[in-house]
Amino acid sequence: MLKHLNNIFLIMGIIGTVWLLFSFLSAENKEEEKAQINFCDEGSLEDKNGNTYETVSIGRQCWMAENLKTTTYSDGTPILKIEDHDEWWYDEEGSYAVYDHEYPYRYIGEKVTSEIEMIETYGLLYNFYAVINPSGLCPDGWSIPNDSDWRELEVSLGMSPAKAQERWYRGVDQGSKLAGYIDLWGKDGIKTESFGDSGFNAVPAGYRRSYGDYGNLGSNANFWTADETDDNNAISREIYTGNTGIYRIDNINKNNGHSVRCIKR
Repeated sequence: MLKHLNNIFLIMGIIGTVWLLFSFLSAENKEEEKAQINFCDEGSLEDKNGNTYETVSIGRQCWMAENLKTTTYSDGTPILKIEDHDEWWYDEEGSYAVYDHEYPYRYIGEKVTSEIEMIETYGLLYNFYAVINPSGLCPDGWSIPNDSDWRELEVSLGMSPAKAQERWYRGVDQGSKLAGYIDLWGKDGIKTESFGDSGFNAVPAGYRRSYGDYGNLGSNANFWTADETDDNNAISREIYTGNTGIYRIDNINKNNGHSVRCIKR
């Protein structure tokens, strides 16, 4: 009887050892497989103007890792550039602007000295009408991310699905993970140990208000989604230097000028 029990214990021990080894190898393989998955086929893409952009694979998505700076829609149609404040306020066709490099700076110590430098560093600011223009704002095979795409991104960076559904400030350090180029950010509220971990490289490009003036260069990164809430307002995301989370705002006037990132489809 005792010998029989010993054999049972021996067999159970062998099974347990095999199971532990299998579990370890399986977990290791999954981690290796996860590390190898890259949802960006190439490391960069090009727009109609010949501008090239780095890309980044985050979760199961492929994003542009730089702000859009095209002045041409994907079908070759030029995008209207508006400098006049009143014209900016009334535009409903789609337009872009370059943050005025001579505008008063509050948050950054070193000013940008030319329009070319402004575009190269921060990209362009587009109103929502350019985002939804049927000519297409993103390069072929890419599109403006919708609100759901942004929520998936946030969840892949550790935000809970329930929190991602909420409005206004959400998350713990997801904004810090999305931010990049630490020297461009004017204050240290966003600069955590996880700063820049995602490779998304959000820069504080500021925005153009619906009535035409500029603000918050060095402190805010604002991005359009493809979703609107009513005739006048749309949904956007904001990363702010004063905290480490992400704002989801669903009442942004469509005539605001925000940065744009495209997502691969």
